Amino acid sequence: MTVIVAVLMVSAYVGTAVLGQDMGGTDATVNEKAGESEPILPFTIGPLGEMGEYIGFGMAGVVGGFIVGYIVPSLFGKNASSGREN
Repeated sequence: MTVIVAVLMVSAYVGTAVLGQDMGGTDATVNEKAGESEPILPFTIGPLGEMGEYIGFGMAGVVGGFIVGYIVPSLFGKNASSGREN
């Protein structure tokens, strides 16, 4: 995992500092290309605003944590409530 993170950090540095690229993401590019081919306007989860994005990603993290915790219990060692080894 450490090697993967290190490779990502070096790649980001080379891309921004050495090659002069920006790290703005691809959302604007995708929306522009989609807008050229389709007359339909792109949509967002706008009604909840910025706080809705935080809440949505937070809930996704919690649900993902529960799923990983129940599907892969061997990652977490001993189950304290039952006293048995996973």
